[in-house]
Amino acid sequence: MAKNKSPEFRQKVSEGLKRRKTQLGDDYDSATTKKKIGAATVARWNQYDDGERERLVGILAANAQRKRTFGPYNIDWNRMSSKLREQNYCHRCGSHINLCIHHIIPVSSGGTRDLMNLVPLCASCHRIVEAVGRAISKIVCDWEIVAVLVRERLGVVHETYAKTV
Repeated sequence: MAKNKSPEFRQKVSEGLKRRKTQLGDDYDSATTKKKIGAATVARWNQYDDGERERLVGILAANAQRKRTFGPYNIDWNRMSSKLREQNYCHRCGSHINLCIHHIIPVSSGGTRDLMNLVPLCASCHRIVEAVGRAISKIVCDWEIVAVLVRERLGVVHETYAKTV
């Protein structure tokens, strides 16, 4: 990890990319070049024996797992929220585009991944609902009451998407 942050390593990678761009010229971002790179990658992969492939996949999985464990938002959260967003809609405006899953009671305030605490919202409504929730919590000072108000305002009926989890 430290290697990736060192100026020498970054300079080496940058020089390699510049060389590749110089060699390929305008063809650098073309579909043909991408196919060639993909074919070379597959050919290299096929040269490895099963043990080496398992080792490399293990390294990639470990690296991916480390990247996916930022607090409560790990790989399990990604899977669950993906299922909730699938075939769903924003409970504020009805949009099916750019959905995210909102914690009615924030994780930082003791919120959980219970379906009763989650609601799909589009990105713009998500920002609005979060801001309103925080404003209400300053007045009411009890997230359970805030959650009831938010659920009622959004018309959240959890049976409609509980089957997807």
